[in-house]
Amino acid sequence: MGKIKKIFLNMPITISFMICMLGFGFIAVLLSFATLEYSVELAYDLKWSYLRTGDIPYSEEINENGENIKTYHAKNISDYFTSIDKFLYFMYLAIPYVFIPIFGIGSLIGVPLLFYKLKLKVPMELMITGAEKISINDLGFELNYDTKDEMGKLCNAFEKMRSSLDKNNRNMWRTMEERKKLNAAFSHDLRTPLTVLRGYTDFLIKYLPEDKLSKDKVLSTITTMNSHILRLESYVASMNSIQRLEEIDVVSRSICFEHYSSRLKEVAKILGRGKKIEFESKSSWSNINIDSNLVTQAFENLISNAVQHAKQRISISCKATDCMLTIIVKDDGTGFSKKALQSATNPFYRDKNEPDEVHMGMGLNICKVICEKHGGHLILNNSSNSGAKVTAAFMFISPTEK
Repeated sequence: MGKIKKIFLNMPITISFMICMLGFGFIAVLLSFATLEYSVELAYDLKWSYLRTGDIPYSEEINENGENIKTYHAKNISDYFTSIDKFLYFMYLAIPYVFIPIFGIGSLIGVPLLFYKLKLKVPMELMITGAEKISINDLGFELNYDTKDEMGKLCNAFEKMRSSLDKNNRNMWRTMEERKKLNAAFSHDLRTPLTVLRGYTDFLIKYLPEDKLSKDKVLSTITTMNSHILRLESYVASMNSIQRLEEIDVVSRSICFEHYSSRLKEVAKILGRGKKIEFESKSSWSNINIDSNLVTQAFENLISNAVQHAKQRISISCKATDCMLTIIVKDDGTGFSKKALQSATNPFYRDKNEPDEVHMGMGLNICKVICEKHGGHLILNNSSNSGAKVTAAFMFISPTEK
């Protein structure tokens, strides 16, 4: 029975509907013939019951074979019926006129009902339920209806549409999350260079009116400010052209290590005002091939992070050895918690003891992305004095140039 039903479900709708019609029609015809035959038989038996009683006049003759033949002299045997038997006789004759139309109407009603139940009900309920779920953005379901007919194909098309919507929805949310992270990184990293520029501006406002600055010092300060402004312009253009933070391009250029380390030291002093800054630099190379803008961006994030947690002192080590620029930033704060050591580089991470306004939770994540894009790494741990220690490493040559 199960195999027959499966074969029926796999048939095209037109063929299966015709089979339903023919099946119900055949059953209706059989029932009609059976009813008619049964009705005639009942009426015939009732007549013979009166003929056998002898109440109906007749004459007997002997034929040429010597057989006794009875000839009844009644035009209508029903005239001799009792009132009850007349009623029964009428009912017997009326049976076909009542039941045959019923069989016909039943077949007309039964065909669509059975066809709907077997072929349409399940797939339609599945698609209606699926459409309701889609309307409330619930795409985490699967629509399975394994038949080869038109309804099966329709359900498969519906499932493909759901799967496509689910995929597009996931991509959209992923894109939104990436854009959210990118915007947060953009907002986060605009603060630090602006703080540096504000520091240089305050320096000029304070000392320039008093003529305490030489022209060379003023020119040097303005040149440094201009380099930061150019870096900001480059950063803004870069962030506008990408969709994900990981899409940042590394553009390595040769730069004098001594000159670059001096720039980093100045940035650290400006960002670390109020803190004691210890800066150490060492290199076995006179020139290093790095993306100075990205490295500076990461360095500023490390210093800003250290300033927020340091009590009094921040120690910085900048070394270039074995084709790797390593920057180590230590502070004398409370250090990283166990959870922070595992999760601090995740986007939007904040320690539960920090108020929301302290930072956006993007600094270390940005540093990690920049280090990895530059072929290096970012390591978090705690120093021996319980303060935080962050090591950022950058390859001299970008991965794309190796």
